[in-house]
Amino acid sequence: STASEEDFLERLMHISHHIPKIEAGTYQCPTAPSANDPRGSEFDAANGGSLHKWFRIVEEQNGLDPKKVWETIKTVVSLFILSVRGAVSCKKNPVHHACGAVGFHFFADLVVDASGRAWLMEIHPTLAIKSHGLGDPEGGWVEVLTRSTRQGAFGSLAMFWAGWMNAPYRRWAETLVRRRLLNQPRWKAEVWRLQTLRRWQRQMRPGLGGEEDSVAGLLAKTLLEEHMSCRLAVEPLLPSMWRRIGRYVNRRPDAGSEGDPFGEGLRSLYRLYDAARRLVAKRSAPGDLRPTRCTSIDFNEGMVWDQPWER
Repeated sequence: STASEEDFLERLMHISHHIPKIEAGTYQCPTAPSANDPRGSEFDAANGGSLHKWFRIVEEQNGLDPKKVWETIKTVVSLFILSVRGAVSCKKNPVHHACGAVGFHFFADLVVDASGRAWLMEIHPTLAIKSHGLGDPEGGWVEVLTRSTRQGAFGSLAMFWAGWMNAPYRRWAETLVRRRLLNQPRWKAEVWRLQTLRRWQRQMRPGLGGEEDSVAGLLAKTLLEEHMSCRLAVEPLLPSMWRRIGRYVNRRPDAGSEGDPFGEGLRSLYRLYDAARRLVAKRSAPGDLRPTRCTSIDFNEGMVWDQPWER
């Protein structure tokens, strides 16, 4: 439904919803892994499917490179995250307990056009898995979509605690960064900016926020989050993509630090992160709890799939 005829002029607009199809029994489910079909899962047409199936369509039916499309999607989501930084920062956010928060969880609706450009339509600051009637229900109704949505939602949620998942690696990275990086004269100005910012943040919101006080601890936590991301089947966006994102955003010279997308300490943090990343790249942490061959945790393990409406 729409409010007016003019709404149909909007090119990026939801014009269908699967709830009526599900309730009417006309939703066509993709072949699920539990069906044990010799042709594999998702070989057939359906009303929905996983990201893997979508990438096959991208390549086979549209002639696009899935890797390039995926990089474009990551870039668009990264730009969104960077754009909301001002609204959630300690200086502007009126909600005291949100200042210094480690992040927020959301899922997004995107459209990719025929040329491979990604467009962000809307953001939902809620879990991607919901009960029937609370938004898009396929992620709790159809096996293929539930598997993918459950894996992604649980993995991204677990990233809130990734910085505390591997104490041996974190202690090793913090010591290495403190001794081999932060004492170098070339990084003195960057370290001073971050230390000053952290003191101000603690004075403004004492006891709130889960981040480290020291610059070495903050960098170690960031390195550990990236180190553990493969176990949670997620892909880091920022800080790892910050230089790529920098191609699309520019400073506003007349707006001071607020006109810099990476201002207020973020550029200093990201530059130090790049250097710290190079420092740990070819080293191994003693007692590292992450397997050498990093395989993702299966958040669907042990699930029993027996939905009669899919048979």
